[in-house]
Amino acid sequence: MGPSLQWHVGGGQGGIQHYMEHLMGPLTGLMKGIGDPDVTPELKQTIIDGVLQEAGGRSVEQLAQDENEVLVALLKLRAKYTEAAKLTNVS
Repeated sequence: MGPSLQWHVGGGQGGIQHYMEHLMGPLTGLMKGIGDPDVTPELKQTIIDGVLQEAGGRSVEQLAQDENEVLVALLKLRAKYTEAAKLTNVS
C-alpha cells in the first residue's frame, strides 16, 4: 500500500476526503520547509479521484484490514526466522 492509500486509511471513516479537508492543511504547513506547495482545491480533487480509483472500490475498513493482515504475516515470518537463527547459533 503506497502513501496515497495510507492517506485514505488515515482519514478514518471519511477516507481521503476527510484527510484532504482536515489533515492536508497541517501537512502542507510542514512541507513549506522544502518549498512552497500550492495545494489547490483542484489538486485535492485530483488526489481524491486517484486514490479512490486505486482503492478499487475497497472501503477504508477493508484496506485497513488487508494492511493489518499483511503486517501480522510479516511479523510472524520475522519471528519464525529470528527463532531459526537463534537455534542455528546455539553452541
